[in-house]
Amino acid sequence: MTTLGSASAVCYRKHDHEYQERNYQKAFKCDGCITQGSGKRYRCDHCGRELHKQCRFPKQKISHEFFKGSSFKFFEEPQTECGNGKCKEHGRCCDVCGKDICGFNYHCEDKGWDLHPCCNNLPKKLCIDETIFEIKKGVSSKCMWCDQKTVSGGSKNIPGWSYVSNCRRYHFHVFCVMELLHGAADKNGNLSLENMNLNQLAKSHGNGKVEGKLWRIAKLILKTILSILMGDATTMLSHVVVDFLVPS
Repeated sequence: MTTLGSASAVCYRKHDHEYQERNYQKAFKCDGCITQGSGKRYRCDHCGRELHKQCRFPKQKISHEFFKGSSFKFFEEPQTECGNGKCKEHGRCCDVCGKDICGFNYHCEDKGWDLHPCCNNLPKKLCIDETIFEIKKGVSSKCMWCDQKTVSGGSKNIPGWSYVSNCRRYHFHVFCVMELLHGAADKNGNLSLENMNLNQLAKSHGNGKVEGKLWRIAKLILKTILSILMGDATTMLSHVVVDFLVPS
């Protein structure tokens, strides 16, 4: 005799998901890439499964400007050396943010590179308050959040990328922005910038004070990067100019 619980599990695995676009402020964890999201998502009301737009409509193959000659394929599980996507010993990390790959991902078989679907969508340039930011793989300045040049707490083999202003005054690790996002989701269940603890930004500047323009730019760039990482680029401020990499 089949129990109700096991029958429900079979239904969950085998039914055809019927995704509808939804938009809630409440945070969610994408059932595709297993990273945080907020705002717009695609939800199956039969089982509650929710996906970022990038995970609902992935491209089977892409290339990326920052990985010259690269060819990435879409996979639903991490491509570990042992073939077990859940193996922690051979786990994979995103080459952009340095966070673990736990679900949907783009993987380059030739070079071993990995990208979260939303990290793959990060823009090449941002122009905020007349300040131009570019995403870079290697930097010489300290992150305004963690006050370190290299990512602290990320994979030891993956340096992660950063947004750095052309004037060199402002620098944010993508990893640190992800940490801010996850912390807010765990504590508040809501990823609006108003509910996020930005005290660390002041602490990293010694005297605990942050000048007006610096604070304004920091909040704008955090909101912009967070909206993209959460899979909801529509929440970006209208006066933030974005130059996307536009993966093919």
